[in-house]
Amino acid sequence: MRRGRIIIMFSLLIISVLLPTVDGTQLSKQLKISFPDDVEQTRFNLPVFVAGRWQCINITLNETVDELTVSLYKGEISPPSYVRDETNYYSWRYEASSGWSALHNYGADSYLNKSLCSQHDGVYCFCVGVNQNVIPTGKEWINWTLQITSRGEEVFSQKIVIEKPETGIEPKTGTLVFQVEPFTIANLSSSFGIHNIGNTPVKIKQVSYNKLIDRIATSNQGAILPVDGASTHNVTIVTKKWPPGRIIIEGTTTASPLYWFPYGGITYTSSVQIPVPQIYIYVGHSDYELEEIKKGDITFQYKRNIKMVYGETKNVTSYICGNGNISFSLSSTNLTLLGVWYDGKKIGDPTSFIVRSTNTSEHPLVAKIAAQKPNITGYIHYRLNFNGQTNSYTTTVQVEETFSEKKQGGSNVATYLVFAGIILVTSYIIYTRIKYNK
Repeated sequence: MRRGRIIIMFSLLIISVLLPTVDGTQLSKQLKISFPDDVEQTRFNLPVFVAGRWQCINITLNETVDELTVSLYKGEISPPSYVRDETNYYSWRYEASSGWSALHNYGADSYLNKSLCSQHDGVYCFCVGVNQNVIPTGKEWINWTLQITSRGEEVFSQKIVIEKPETGIEPKTGTLVFQVEPFTIANLSSSFGIHNIGNTPVKIKQVSYNKLIDRIATSNQGAILPVDGASTHNVTIVTKKWPPGRIIIEGTTTASPLYWFPYGGITYTSSVQIPVPQIYIYVGHSDYELEEIKKGDITFQYKRNIKMVYGETKNVTSYICGNGNISFSLSSTNLTLLGVWYDGKKIGDPTSFIVRSTNTSEHPLVAKIAAQKPNITGYIHYRLNFNGQTNSYTTTVQVEETFSEKKQGGSNVATYLVFAGIILVTSYIIYTRIKYNK
């Protein structure tokens, strides 16, 4: 009988050694610190807790418990009770019978957001916060400790970094460039992005512009950007019948931080305003240079570069718009100027003439030129004088030989080679006959 008791006791001892001990470390399964429905942040491979904002401390356990306590304290050792304050110690508890409560009394519900706390299937979410004053002046972060206990026994302990809240956004796209033909109505569209570069989720408020407010629509206003998140905003512009020119539009948007504490004692971080990508609208003909004279009163559009072939004749058109009388001089180099027409009327002396321009339509200036020299660079020279201001512009014309001439030239070379071969062969035959006849 005694021998049987010894065997039983020995067996129980072996079982107690072999069975895993259900201590705090094995009870804890996972820890995640983040903003509600957001991603975790880390610094030095440690979890980040942002001061002055509501954060979710999510604890996943291997089993359900009826009491769980979360404590946050400065450094590695919990401070004595008589020196605890908002700068060094916080603690909250969950009890199955009574729900969520704070174990410190710093006012304003002691930094506990019960509406966002939850418990379900072994996952315990503590939505809590700490005062921004835990970050000393001049510092961006500080080391703290997160401790989780249940019924007085430690479940988990983790070093964390508490950061100063930072609200920051930046545009992800450069200038939005559009081109529209003069005096036409069109719908222009493009998009730009905004990137959250702070450590706090933000809400993008209305995008505003300094001009054409009633003609610009921007989508996705009010977008919420998580930490390191980005948004895309489509921009649509309905044009008017604009005369030639450049339209530059500046815009701004504002990002407001989310999950900040809405009561006294916590410093509110103001919204951040940034410029959105500039909008540049080129009102002019595609592939034309646009020059604005006298602050845009007169515009002149011309081709910077064109190509011609030897023997070709071409009409080269430029455009004038704006109110006023303009003195013109038009000439050419290495090209033959056959005639000049303005608004369909031929100009008697292209080297010196005056035209009347209006801003209600474009006025074409046509120069008819002939390329009478092959393989040269020619030039069309424009000289404009308006209200005492003189401007000069040049169209460069690259003249190439014609395809037929290239082909003909190649054929001539081949012909010469054939004749040369025939002569060589004939000479060789004559030479050998003379040699053997001797």
